[in-house]
This record gives sequence, structure tokens and C-alpha cells, in this order.
Amino acid sequence: MLSNMSIVFSSVCVLHCLLTPFFILLLPALAEFFSDTIEFALIMAVVPLSLLGFLPAWLKHKNYALLRYFILGLSLVLVSQLFIHTAHDSLVTRSSIAPNLTYIKSVVMFLGASILAFAVYKNNKHTHVCNHKH
Repeated sequence: MLSNMSIVFSSVCVLHCLLTPFFILLLPALAEFFSDTIEFALIMAVVPLSLLGFLPAWLKHKNYALLRYFILGLSLVLVSQLFIHTAHDSLVTRSSIAPNLTYIKSVVMFLGASILAFAVYKNNKHTHVCNHKH
């Protein structure tokens, strides 16, 4: 169940990353809904749910390839939120680099959430088809 919740939240995060720029451009009234607060709340939901959904099943079969994907995806999500986001906020008023950082942050967040969802999904599938006796 936690694996499925993790996949859902990671997928919602991916959709948020993809759709936010379009909604902000097309519907300025919704810009506040897609704020940094919502993004931060999604990430704070994705990280623990992904860990709870991935680790118990992974501990049964220990597929290290899936663990590497999981760590990569989780790292990209956290780097985009904690480091690129912070750098963007500090440069917004001082530089023309800020729009580029917004694009980079979106791409890194999208890749991280996609890889994270893929790892949790494959881990869940592997658990159901694994024939190895544990």
C-alpha cells in the first residue's frame, strides 16, 4: 500500500512540475495555488512515503540496481528543492541567471520524481515476481 501511495505522490509531483508553468501562464488566478509552498509540501510527502514504500520491499530482495535508481531520484528531488531553489531565491533580484535556474530546477525536479516513481514501481513489481526464497 505504501508503495502505491509513493508512486501516486511521485506522479503527482511529476504532473505538478509539468503543468505548473502552463497554468501560471494561462491562468494567473491559479498562480498562488501552484506556489513554492505546494511544491515543498509535495516533496515533504514524496520523500517519506517513497522511503516507506521502497525500503521494506527492497530489504526482502535487495536489488541494488533499483536501490541506485531510488537514491538517484531522491537525490535529484532534494537537490532541486534544497540547493537550486535556494540559489534561485538568492539570485532573483540580482541577476539574469534566475530564469535559467528556474528551468534547470524544473528539469532536475522532473527527472528526479520520474526516476523515483520508476524505482518504486519496479521495486514493487520485482517483489511480486521474485522467485528467490528469502
